[in-house]
Amino acid sequence: MNTQDRFLTLCSDSERPVFQRVMQSLESLAATLAEPTAPASDTDQPIAGPSLRFEYADKAAILKLTHTKLLGAPVPVLYLWPSSADRSELPNTMAVGCKVLRDAGVQEKDLQTYGAELAKADFEKERNKGWRTMTFKQERPDRLGCLYADDVKCGDINLRALLTAVQNLVLKINTYPTPVPPPPREKRVRATAAAAV
Repeated sequence: MNTQDRFLTLCSDSERPVFQRVMQSLESLAATLAEPTAPASDTDQPIAGPSLRFEYADKAAILKLTHTKLLGAPVPVLYLWPSSADRSELPNTMAVGCKVLRDAGVQEKDLQTYGAELAKADFEKERNKGWRTMTFKQERPDRLGCLYADDVKCGDINLRALLTAVQNLVLKINTYPTPVPPPPREKRVRATAAAAV
């Protein structure tokens, strides 16, 4: 079973504390964002807050957002790749993918704002795919540590910028109208056929 403990075993001894620092900070942010909002009137129920939580794949920790204003299953807003990740550009990096966020209903201007705010956390644009921590092309064992460790000059600044980027994305999504999901394909075909009769 994939768990946080297992993920951390995939991180090198030097990078593990950095991953823990980033993940704990994001989990604290998630707890704050999950607080329900006040109801519109005294008779209404409090509105459940968005849910941000880590899920663990074989070789990644994925921060996923569950939100009533987005379509589909929980949406990945950040990938963390450990030291043992397979491809050369992945170890000790973080990344954001554009397509999955667009498909879930994140508006383009908000997606680009998310990327601009990630740039303040030392992410860079990776063609049209999304954004990745700027050291992903460098051959060094501290790809994440040199950006986010608590004992480097930019560590606290980058971590605050990362948290701000994630928080602002969620707060922007809070303002979206509730989406109307398209009907299942089978029902659309039947409806089209019935209209043609």
